[in-house]
Amino acid sequence: MVSFRDMNVRFRLIPLLIGIVLFGSGCGNKVATNLADEDDSIIESNRPARNYRPGIAPSGSFSVTIQRLPNQNAICTNIADNDVILYQTGQSSHEYMLVSNGTELKVKRTDQDPWLVFMPSGQLKSTNGDGFGGMSSTVNFFNDGSFIRTNVMNIPGHRRATYMLVREWHNDQRRPTSYRTPPITLIKSEEIYRADNRVVLLEKTEKDVIWIQDHIGTENRGIDHLIRYDNGKVQQVAMPDGYQNVFFLAQTGDQIAATFGIARGELPYRAYVKTSSGWSPLPIPAGYDFSFIKKVFRDGTILGSVTSSDSTKSRSVLWKGDKMVILDELPGWPRQGLKSECTIANRSGLVLVEEDLGPGSRRPQYLLRISTN
Repeated sequence: MVSFRDMNVRFRLIPLLIGIVLFGSGCGNKVATNLADEDDSIIESNRPARNYRPGIAPSGSFSVTIQRLPNQNAICTNIADNDVILYQTGQSSHEYMLVSNGTELKVKRTDQDPWLVFMPSGQLKSTNGDGFGGMSSTVNFFNDGSFIRTNVMNIPGHRRATYMLVREWHNDQRRPTSYRTPPITLIKSEEIYRADNRVVLLEKTEKDVIWIQDHIGTENRGIDHLIRYDNGKVQQVAMPDGYQNVFFLAQTGDQIAATFGIARGELPYRAYVKTSSGWSPLPIPAGYDFSFIKKVFRDGTILGSVTSSDSTKSRSVLWKGDKMVILDELPGWPRQGLKSECTIANRSGLVLVEEDLGPGSRRPQYLLRISTN
């Protein structure tokens, strides 16, 4: 995982993922074995776009209200689930302010080069890039201040590197005035999962259930195992029939949604919701090939997007059961750019939207409150 400035990198990689689609994982916890290496050096760049089967059409719509909140003259970097908003106010990384219900709150100055991040409780945690390896994404942190880190080890005699998800506890992480001593001290660690494959943290829920992508194969090829970790118990969760890869997963309460596909293009990336019997596809409107989930709100609605091989043809959507609303078509949604993207969202329906105005233009930000009736 990466710093808060890159915390939405997975969501912003959708156009890159689409290009791949068209042209083409408690101590000792492990699932499955490696596949043989494959050569990813040759990309079939002249393949025509696939004609994917249409998705399930929405059965209807529902009422959605979008409220624009006042813009601050600052860059929004994070939104806690209790609606406290973190802004970066200056050019340096240690100038911040908090806004709660429209009221600006003071942020206590910290030592050199801090990175501020919300813990699930909404409390701020001060980190720094050296000690935490640039990992400041909210999904990594627990309420006690510990966090999940991905460690990669090269073990003698192993052809592949070993990946581990580890929960770590540290002392006060502020950087000392002298650089002769380490910036932080590890108190204890707990291994969550390991594999001789690339392992990615997909989601950590409000109840600390952890979802993991265990990718077997090369970067652009291979299959995934979807792993659920709950208090030391590891479970491999089956994906929808025919799918080999999981790209996003979000959970709030008992509502779970994910995006599945096959990276080389046999099946498009599509959004699904977990049911008692497996996975059920979320509807997609005619003219769109791909659907991606972003966040599950507390009322059970699911925030995501639909798009096609034309990355400018991208729309933010809400799902409720088999019904769907295209947010870009509603009053209050930003419309001056080539396209708009939901880059940050919390579980209560507070969403940060950034507009693409073209090369060389700063991406304007809009803070929106999305609610359903």
